[in-house]
Amino acid sequence: MKGTATVTLAMALMAGCSIIPADNHNANGNGAEQGPLVCLQVTEYKDVESFGTFMTELESRGLASAVLVRDDFATENCERLQALHQAGHEIMVFVRAESEEGDTILLSTLPREEQEVLLRSGKTAIEDCLGESPVGFRSTRFDQNEDTYGVLESLGFLYDLSFVARSESAPEGHEGDTLPYQLAGYSFWAVPMHSTDLGSGPVAFCDKPLSRAVDDTAELGQLLQSELDTMFSRDHPLMLEVHPHYTVPDETIFNAYVDFLDYAVQQGAHFITTAELVDWTQQANSGDE
Repeated sequence: MKGTATVTLAMALMAGCSIIPADNHNANGNGAEQGPLVCLQVTEYKDVESFGTFMTELESRGLASAVLVRDDFATENCERLQALHQAGHEIMVFVRAESEEGDTILLSTLPREEQEVLLRSGKTAIEDCLGESPVGFRSTRFDQNEDTYGVLESLGFLYDLSFVARSESAPEGHEGDTLPYQLAGYSFWAVPMHSTDLGSGPVAFCDKPLSRAVDDTAELGQLLQSELDTMFSRDHPLMLEVHPHYTVPDETIFNAYVDFLDYAVQQGAHFITTAELVDWTQQANSGDE
């Protein structure tokens, strides 16, 4: 199944279906790209207006992303997701269970049967909308357990984005991994979110924890741009996540991310999909052998 996905991706790029200009596409993962690589996740489950605002910023610049949505959001906004999918964005499953009061219920606290109901519902909602199965998943707060792995495997997912590099969520033996890897006994890829150390340990490179960790918005903007430069100097893609319902309503935070998009474009960045990130990793690893 992975081979089919890779071939399909390659054929799409050859046919000119990518929304990214061909001269800005990394070819081999060995430092030959013309600019930095960015793998952007956009996670939304409740704020349609803010989601539209943020995606318009990406569309106006021709930038790709992985869009992670909950089952109800996918059903209620199918037409918008269809357009994004046709433009080259990945549409993936986001799972956030809630109590009757609306509080978050961590996935790892649920039995496997309940986890499967949630994952299957998200998968079905996107299948019904797009006419094809989603291949990627992320849980709220990067929370999961072995039961989650088993459900992902049984449902045929290719990518699990519920990890944070250099953090407690990293499985044993992968604490230092910053690029996608495969867990022993499973066929899907673990795709860890980038993290950065701001003095008190690793912080996931996501809008919510980053905004809480910095003193002001100016510092946030500087951090986003400097991290892109740092990762490019290491010949590593930068992965980051944005929740439009959190970022867009705060004008100063939103502007920091818009400025980051402009800066990335100025640096010749190529915004890659999760599938391309995994493909890049495989090529980079094969070059090290």
